[in-house]
Amino acid sequence: MEYDVLREPWIPVATLSGETRSVGIRDALAQAHELGTLHGENPLVTFGVHRLLIAVLQDALRPQDIDDLLDLQEAGQFDADRLERYYASCRASQECFGLFDPHRPFLQTAFPKGMEPEPLSVASLFPELPSGNNHVFFNHVLERDGRADPAQALRALCALPAFQMSFGRSRHTSVNGRPPRYFLCAGKSLFETLACSMVSVSMINNLPYDDPPPAWRDPNPTPEDQPILSVSLLHGLTARPLRVQLCRAEDGMVDGVRMARGYNYGNVPNWTDPHVAYAYHPINGRYPLPCIEGREAWRDMGTILTKEGRPRYLLHAGAQPGVTSFVDCRVFGLVSERKTALLMPVSWTEEGLPLYRSLLDDLQQTAFLRSCLEKMEEVNGKLAWVMGLTAAQLQTGKKDKKARGPYVFLISQAQNAFLFMVRGFLMDSFVPLLQSNAAQAAGWDVVCRDAWAKKMLSLSLDALRQVVSHLSQSALLLKWRALAENCLYAVVWDALKKGGFLPDDKAGKERAKRKTARKGARAASR
Repeated sequence: MEYDVLREPWIPVATLSGETRSVGIRDALAQAHELGTLHGENPLVTFGVHRLLIAVLQDALRPQDIDDLLDLQEAGQFDADRLERYYASCRASQECFGLFDPHRPFLQTAFPKGMEPEPLSVASLFPELPSGNNHVFFNHVLERDGRADPAQALRALCALPAFQMSFGRSRHTSVNGRPPRYFLCAGKSLFETLACSMVSVSMINNLPYDDPPPAWRDPNPTPEDQPILSVSLLHGLTARPLRVQLCRAEDGMVDGVRMARGYNYGNVPNWTDPHVAYAYHPINGRYPLPCIEGREAWRDMGTILTKEGRPRYLLHAGAQPGVTSFVDCRVFGLVSERKTALLMPVSWTEEGLPLYRSLLDDLQQTAFLRSCLEKMEEVNGKLAWVMGLTAAQLQTGKKDKKARGPYVFLISQAQNAFLFMVRGFLMDSFVPLLQSNAAQAAGWDVVCRDAWAKKMLSLSLDALRQVVSHLSQSALLLKWRALAENCLYAVVWDALKKGGFLPDDKAGKERAKRKTARKGARAASR
């Protein structure tokens, strides 16, 4: 077999001792407990390779319920003998792990003789490289000789099921449509990462498990543009929105790729991705949580933590061995923008997100946190509005409601400063406060709501002052700074009051306002 993906070293890993090497699927899983992290060339590849390994494990081990998953996690390593029996059964059924197999190439489609599409540049596999009409590339890596080694090409293939956006003039996207955020467990070893990111049969509700089968066990050629109405777990993890076949040069390098439309995932009502968080719209219903430029995942914690919205692998995360105060997640995403009818890549993201066990276990706390974060977003919007007024006024020297000129940057700077400070307060202070007060039961929400409101007031004002303090301290600036602080205080107070975070107390509002003004005056005098 030419280029056996089970044995060839194509997966870049680091051992727990810090050494780096490449392994095949077989060694990656058999030695997962001895390996630390798996990192590809970019977050798309990193997630895609993890996802493929999870799909292999789901097919080989087939955990039926939470007890099977916990037994697997407590074992501390994957059963190598059981995996070897699985590989043997696949080969006995003529299921192929050869990357360049002429009939069933791994994760690809063999085009019939005489019906092959014209080869495209190998850059078509890599969203960070320009190819065809794709000029929106964001890694600024220039294509050298139009070739890739088999390991690079295979890693790129792994990213296609989750991050495919469009092809040619077609809207052929991933099984989730526009690529959303994807979540994985961030384990101390590769074993923990993979085992704790798996799901059992009982956790996928009415979703079929392997009908249709995963890509390497599917004997049927991928149909061109055929709508698919039902997706299984294993099919979804290895979805094929495109028919792809690598072109191999005489020296073994990949010098091109044949591509055509594959399955049409435009409307798959039964699909629930185990690594995706879902939000709900009152009219349009459930939708995958999108990946938005500049929006970090923690801002959506209230949605991610809901029982119905959280990724399925997190349904029983609190019961996982070794979980104490929180579950670490890795979050991957591809930001895209629409160009006419097609989606184009803009940037990719990878970040860490700690999810506290108390929030995973206590839906009341989760609902409360969601209301706090929703109010935070409203305060952030008020801050942007006031900074827009300030930017316009500094530009014209008079009241103006349209931000323009060189001071427009103040808006984004203030918002970034505010969000940075809020994240620190949320993770370091507020969640522990929420945990300790919720444990005391009576009146916990009143205490926490008051603490959140006061911090939103102070942090929004701190963000304004922080940004304005870097400007030349002219008389005009000092004037508008005082006016902006008063305006911001008033609109944020009213927003918090309407949300039930502050009492309707005019005298208290005035006292707090005077206190804030004194604090601002002291800061301005330093």
